[in-house]
Amino acid sequence: TMLGGGRVMRRRALCVFPLSTLSLLPSTLSLLPSAFASHPSATPLAFCTSPLPLLQTPFSLSHSKHAASRFVNIPRRMEEGGGGQEVSVTGPVYEGGGPKVTLYTKFECTLCDKVKDVLLELKDSHPHSLDAVDITDADKKVWWDRYKYDIPVLHINGAYWTKHKLTQEEAIAGIGEAVSGEFKERRGQPNAAAMEK
Repeated sequence: TMLGGGRVMRRRALCVFPLSTLSLLPSTLSLLPSAFASHPSATPLAFCTSPLPLLQTPFSLSHSKHAASRFVNIPRRMEEGGGGQEVSVTGPVYEGGGPKVTLYTKFECTLCDKVKDVLLELKDSHPHSLDAVDITDADKKVWWDRYKYDIPVLHINGAYWTKHKLTQEEAIAGIGEAVSGEFKERRGQPNAAAMEK
């Protein structure tokens, strides 16, 4: 940009990159200052004031999108009306005698995996079967409407049991009550649809 007196002002670009992508820019690391800041979402960001050549460094968009998908998981089937890229996790997890436990879950739910691990450890000592219901399946909309903010959610023999987490002690107590016929549906069953009205 030309200024008065023939002086030239060189514009510099403010670049913001997730730290996880810096490995994709090896030739430009020397251009980055040592100042870093944190995004309000707690995602680390690197700030630089380098000129445009930094932006011209080739990098893989597909890799960046893949990296982002590890942290942001949007259930596409329910949000886009079906036909998403995720796979359904509905179906039997394992068979066993005793009560039937149902896990309301979705693809890549890490909290659901933790609950599943707790139950799996008790499969032999406290027999039960475990089925998974993917709430993002097109034909499971009733469960999506109720449980979309609260998975994992567990039922025993069709009755609401618990949500969010499960300790081994809680699992043993719940399965034991179901075996003896003393299990009663717990209070606090989530219903997102009712809250949103």
